[in-house]
Amino acid sequence: MKVQFVLIDEPIHIYNEKALKLWQKALWAKELGYRQEYKSNVLPMGEDDFVASHLIAAEELENGELEPMFMYKSIRLSQCQRFKIQFPLLKLLKGTEYENSPIVENILNDGREITYDSSWTINPVYKQKGREFCKWLRDLTTAYALSYHQQFDIPRWITCGVTKFKIDKYFEYLGGKEVLSEFKLPIIDGESVRMLFIEDTSKTPPACLEVVEQYQYLWKDLLVFQPESLKNPMENRAA
Repeated sequence: MKVQFVLIDEPIHIYNEKALKLWQKALWAKELGYRQEYKSNVLPMGEDDFVASHLIAAEELENGELEPMFMYKSIRLSQCQRFKIQFPLLKLLKGTEYENSPIVENILNDGREITYDSSWTINPVYKQKGREFCKWLRDLTTAYALSYHQQFDIPRWITCGVTKFKIDKYFEYLGGKEVLSEFKLPIIDGESVRMLFIEDTSKTPPACLEVVEQYQYLWKDLLVFQPESLKNPMENRAA
C-alpha cells in the first residue's frame, strides 16, 4: 500500500481538481463515519470546513487516484478572524456549563496562534480492515498531527475528545492536558467529552516522538495544496 500525506489548506481558495476531489471524498467519508456512531442530525462539517486545514492520509491507488483513509480538520484562530467566523470551539460550548468559560477565554486571548482540531475520522471502508490496521492508522495520525503543528510553527492546539470512544485518552497520549473536565455536548447527541490542550507543540512526548520519527518519510513527501497568498514554512511545496 502506498500512503500519501495530503494537506488541503483553505479549500475555498483551491482550484486544483485533484485536491478538490480528495477533499470531497474526505467530507463524504466523514459523513459515513459519523452515521455509524451518531444520529443523522450530527454533522461532521460546517462553514469552517471551507477555510480550515484538512489533514488527510490517503492511499494512492494503481490508477493514481487518492482515497482518504483517515482525516481531520485543524482551524487556526487567525483563519477565523480573517474570515470573520466564530472559532469553532466557542460555538461548540454554547448551551453547555462551560459557555463563556474564563479558562477558554484566557487561552484564546493569549495572543499566540492556536488551532482547534476536530472531526477525527477513519474512512469506514478502511475501518473494516480490522483492529491492527486501525492501530496503524492511529500511528499515522500521530506522526502527521504532531509534525504538522511543529513544522507549520503552530505553538498550541486544543480539542475535545469523546470519552465513550476513549478519544480523550488518545489526546492525552499526544501530550494534551485537561482544561475542562468531563461535560456533555448537545451538538453530538449529548455525548460526554473532555477538553484537552497542548500548550507547547515543540515538546513531543517520548513515545510519540518514536512514532513521528518512524513515519518521517511520509511527512517529507507531504503534498500541500494551499492558496498562493498564504505564507508559511511549507509554501515552497504548495501545489
